[in-house]
Amino acid sequence: GVLQDVKTSAVLKKEFVQGANLERIFSMVTDLSGRLATNDLETRLSLAEMRYGMGQLDRAIEEYELILDLDPTRKRAYNQLAYAYARRGDFTTAHMYLDKYAEIAPNEPNPYDSRGEVLRMEGRFEEAVEQFKIALVKLPSSYASSRKLSEIFGELDDLERLKVYSDQWLSGAPGRLKQSNAYTKRAAALWRFGKIQEAEKTLALATEFAPNYFVSPALVGGEMYKAIGDTAAAHRLYESYFNRYKSLANSDSLEIEELFGSLMLLVEPDLPPEQVIPALKKFAEKEKRPFLKQMIELHLGILYLKAG
Repeated sequence: GVLQDVKTSAVLKKEFVQGANLERIFSMVTDLSGRLATNDLETRLSLAEMRYGMGQLDRAIEEYELILDLDPTRKRAYNQLAYAYARRGDFTTAHMYLDKYAEIAPNEPNPYDSRGEVLRMEGRFEEAVEQFKIALVKLPSSYASSRKLSEIFGELDDLERLKVYSDQWLSGAPGRLKQSNAYTKRAAALWRFGKIQEAEKTLALATEFAPNYFVSPALVGGEMYKAIGDTAAAHRLYESYFNRYKSLANSDSLEIEELFGSLMLLVEPDLPPEQVIPALKKFAEKEKRPFLKQMIELHLGILYLKAG
């Protein structure tokens, strides 16, 4: 009944705050949704999204198709069904749902952007390029389509066109963090084409745009230097970013993205565990959020193993 649903919702909130097991949370959501009216489309959509995110494609497909039975105008359901079938390797059905999506939203960019994604999954890169270009015509400021075009031209070894769409991606990216990510991706592509000095300058821009989200530039730069045999440069880079981390760790409360990024930096590169462990222990002592504290302690355990 309603009272039980309210109790379940309250327990769910507590489980999320305390960092409970994801399977338990999902089981509770499923139980709650099963007691709701079958025409509660928003709940159905949320459940489908959770199933899709957890890789339960068959159950997600069932939910999305039920949603379309109840409301054939739900664009999100068409889009996600296309992705779900594509992930299963059924590209014919995926394109069928994208056709239907385009029929009800012919002037929107997303049906074409999504078709580009599915074609890319099939390895049909030139056809994917045409779909992303159509999406850009529909919405010239679509940084997502520009990003995908830049990535595809990287896969096609076309540096000049990669740069053209990377420039569009950078100009359209909303916010400094996404711009930083765009610079990091561009730097990785430049490295692959052997443009090391240009990649270095681009990584510096990535850090400049989002000083507290420095992990991806650090990892890309470190791997780049190691790949060209300059391990000393990689070590200097990791050291400089580790000093950034120590400064960041003095913050009273880090954003979740900052925290996870910092943990990646401390475990991935070849930083000496005896140097990292004291800083991370101090970090763990300050963190009050239970789930995040557990994550820090997990990474501490990994470092202790590395240290022997």
